[in-house]
Amino acid sequence: MDAMDNDADYNRLAERLRKEIRELLQKRSALDERITLLRDMLDNAVKLGADGASDDVTGEIPSGISAACEAILKYADSPKTAVDVRDALQKVNFNGIHEYKNVLATIHTTLRRMEKRGFINPSKDKGGKTGYVWNESKHGR
Repeated sequence: MDAMDNDADYNRLAERLRKEIRELLQKRSALDERITLLRDMLDNAVKLGADGASDDVTGEIPSGISAACEAILKYADSPKTAVDVRDALQKVNFNGIHEYKNVLATIHTTLRRMEKRGFINPSKDKGGKTGYVWNESKHGR
């Protein structure tokens, strides 16, 4: 087996991995949309008189940085910059914040991914800085 055969094998492997990742991301997106819809329906059921809290689904608080950013932006009343999101995470003592060497870079990356997936939209805040708002028209509140 020569180097060219190895390269071809690695290229095939890389393409299979890329394909599987794309497929899984599509499934995750569909699941996220379904979960959002179900949560909205649960919120409405609780508002109409169903027992229990609408956010008590798993009994756990979302622990990932993406879930934390989502929660902050979803219920924000104005555009939030990455610094605003970081400050909010610190204010609520988000326990995962210390796992990141550069939390602000992680938040910027997370916000860009959320924007790319259509969960948030860029918007200027009062000072003219680019902040983000939750995309209610696509994902509800």
